[in-house]
Amino acid sequence: MRVLAFICTCVVGCGSGSTTAPDGGPIQDGSIADHATSPDGDASADANDASIEPTGLIVPLYTYPTDGTWTAIIQAKTAHPTVPIVAVINPNSGPGTSKSSDYATGITNLQTAGVIVIGYVPTGYGTASYSPLPNVEAQIDAYANWYPTIEGIFFDEMSNDAGEASYYQSLATYVASKNLSITVGNPGANVPDALLGIFANLVIYESGGMPATSKVDAYYSKYGSKPFSFIAYGVASLPALQPLSVYVRWLYVTDLDGSNPYGALPSYFSSEVAALGP
Repeated sequence: MRVLAFICTCVVGCGSGSTTAPDGGPIQDGSIADHATSPDGDASADANDASIEPTGLIVPLYTYPTDGTWTAIIQAKTAHPTVPIVAVINPNSGPGTSKSSDYATGITNLQTAGVIVIGYVPTGYGTASYSPLPNVEAQIDAYANWYPTIEGIFFDEMSNDAGEASYYQSLATYVASKNLSITVGNPGANVPDALLGIFANLVIYESGGMPATSKVDAYYSKYGSKPFSFIAYGVASLPALQPLSVYVRWLYVTDLDGSNPYGALPSYFSSEVAALGP
């Protein structure tokens, strides 16, 4: 699985990138928390909800706030206000070591336009040196304290091992205690049932090329579209999105590839947003 992390001026390993400033538990309540369903949820009801609330974009916004990508997202949201857009910000493979006034301003500008903003936190599949709960919780605290209007957390490097369910449940509970309404986990692949229903949404595909229908439909017939998303990179031209959009709450498709497909927006970004509109 390709880790969602911004790689700045040099190439580094997956999950270790960062942006650089110019100067050197339970399923939560909230604005879109009802995108999640428990594993024993009503799939037919979820499918009906999906027809009412449109599929949106989840954008790995791993650029600095003064980069034109932030303005482009605001412009796209303004042009297509009914299309939900979630921006995942990533100051430094997490919140960084201190508050950034540029990020604070950038977040405000996104949210004023109607973009949902959540913060990137790597979990190291529950087994890395930086995986212990106190370390991850400290990063959640930093987002909540420095950027108090942020709406949730994007947990990257999520394990697909059922044995890590209690670890991720602890993180979901902690996020809820901070009054953050949105949790997204990114295993980048299908997961065992034990990991379903912990976070409000799971990225069940993150890979090169568009996913096969069977890949994103793996849970749809049982759980509906609400708890799932996919991310596809290296897609040269914008494909028809509607056939796959019915299976997920959010998606993201980009023509960028290589070591960092998230360092800019796709060349067809405005068309991608428009394709999900009415």
